[in-house]
Amino acid sequence: MCYSVKSILKKELILAIRTDASTTRMKEIITKLQKEEQQPAYYANAHAHPTLLTQTNEPDSEPQLIEWGLIPHWVKDHEQAKKISAMTFNARSESIFEKPSFRDAARSKRCLIALDGYYEYLHFNKRKYPFFVQLKSTPMVVAGLWSEWTDKTTGEIKKTNTIVTTEANELLKQVHNTKQRMPVVLDEQGQFEWMDLKKDTKKLFNPFPSSEFKVHSTPPILGHKGVGNTLESSNKFEYPELVFVYEELKVH
Repeated sequence: MCYSVKSILKKELILAIRTDASTTRMKEIITKLQKEEQQPAYYANAHAHPTLLTQTNEPDSEPQLIEWGLIPHWVKDHEQAKKISAMTFNARSESIFEKPSFRDAARSKRCLIALDGYYEYLHFNKRKYPFFVQLKSTPMVVAGLWSEWTDKTTGEIKKTNTIVTTEANELLKQVHNTKQRMPVVLDEQGQFEWMDLKKDTKKLFNPFPSSEFKVHSTPPILGHKGVGNTLESSNKFEYPELVFVYEELKVH
């Protein structure tokens, strides 16, 4: 599953999302987003509920930062919101139109989420190794759902989102070698089709081709010896015991 991402290059990420913003307006959006962002997202862990660069299907909407972990509009109170948002970082494409947490959003509130890349963990000999996953040529735009929830105690209206996932392609099955999932990655045409509520979305859930990706292992990120949310978190770092894995992945 996708529980940690990198989201740094705001200008490139905004350009990756289909948008008609002028150059001047683009600069204004980037400046606004930089002021809103609380900390650099070199390694943004979903459980900290970071904000992700998101384009919603609202009329005349512009890219904005929306909190990761979807809270459906029908949630009753803050306690329930906190509980459910810890379980809705990802939405399985196979069931988004049936599951109560996602079905309303799947039918009416779709979005595009832009990422520099994301992290997955390869399991080998009872140990987990972090890998960074990117597209070869451009930033990554993935299918998402969004929602608006009103806190009845404070009156605050809160926007949240989730990343839609699908079965992993052959390359990423080797990296995410337990559950074998990946985000639903969209090319430019796919972005238009995902945001068109009248279109059949099933073909968009096919895994994005392995040939479009590049992957590499990174330094330990979590734990007392991990690099944490730093520039180094997505750097290439090789583990001697994974030499045969690297050969299979062709990442040398």
